[in-house]
Amino acid sequence: MDEEAAVRHKLSALEMMEHNRPLRRHWIARFIAMLLDFLIVLVVSGLIGFLIGGGMHAFLIISNIILALFWVFYSAIMEYYFGFTLGKKVMGLRVQSLKGPLLLWKTILRNVSKVQIIVLVIDTLIGMATGGDPRQRFLDRIADTTVVREGRPQHREEEEEI
Repeated sequence: MDEEAAVRHKLSALEMMEHNRPLRRHWIARFIAMLLDFLIVLVVSGLIGFLIGGGMHAFLIISNIILALFWVFYSAIMEYYFGFTLGKKVMGLRVQSLKGPLLLWKTILRNVSKVQIIVLVIDTLIGMATGGDPRQRFLDRIADTTVVREGRPQHREEEEEI
């Protein structure tokens, strides 16, 4: 790694995005993919909660529990088998392991923050505010995974327009 690449690696995604249009597009694509996946999971969990029944209060509790668990496992299983969720596929994104194959435990670990929206926001902000691969959430770093645009080499977003 040359000196300039080392300096880039120490910058946070938040610092880099000001001057890096491809990185901004990457995070916008991830956000849109997340919204698409959330809508899919919301509809399915709402239908399951409705079918289980038990009144409005029970419906809300059951739906929220199903939503939390289903979003984590939908994302983990789709990424493990296909490398993407439906939202990521639409946006041209793919999950990639940085060390070895993309194992199921890695996809579960990187998605566990989806159990609550606030936890996902914190996971994303910590990843964006710290140095390293600017495409990683905090749990991506722990799981040694990242999200890349299909057909682009690793770190393309951080190499352009800095």
